[in-house]
Amino acid sequence: MKIITTDAVYVQRIDLVNLIKLDANIPITLRAKVTARNLMYLDEEERCEFIKITYPEDIAYLNNLDWIIDYASIKELTSEEIQNLIDKYKKDSSVIAENYNNLSAVQKTNNIDIKNSYKTLSYKITSLKEYLYFKQNHIKMELPRELEHPVEIRYEKRIKRVLNKILARI
Repeated sequence: MKIITTDAVYVQRIDLVNLIKLDANIPITLRAKVTARNLMYLDEEERCEFIKITYPEDIAYLNNLDWIIDYASIKELTSEEIQNLIDKYKKDSSVIAENYNNLSAVQKTNNIDIKNSYKTLSYKITSLKEYLYFKQNHIKMELPRELEHPVEIRYEKRIKRVLNKILARI
């Protein structure tokens, strides 16, 4: 997932790792940042960590990537709306897979666009599922400080604070 602000783009580490693996056209400054900071190696907790990108060329590049989910486009969606989007992408990827399977062996090797479309949709599905789990508080994800969490999470944190105050008095 990416979060676009006025002077930076925050990108999750897992997206940067996949970007290095999948895109040969990544700007050298972004590739250098990822490899110099040893961001390629991550454990389960580090997957969702956001890395701040401030170099203008890198920001422009990341803004134009449509396969990395933009936080602004999903932050106000309900869990049901996110699930509907996931279902839509699953249907689209099934159609792409069916079209690919109907190609001859020669057509399959010559048509990289179909493979890339399928990979893109699969990646979006995975990203949306992770965000949905975050929104439902099944996984932890620290958003950059200047951003607000989705309404459900803010509400739940408020409830926890009140409960902790009440329990502290007992």
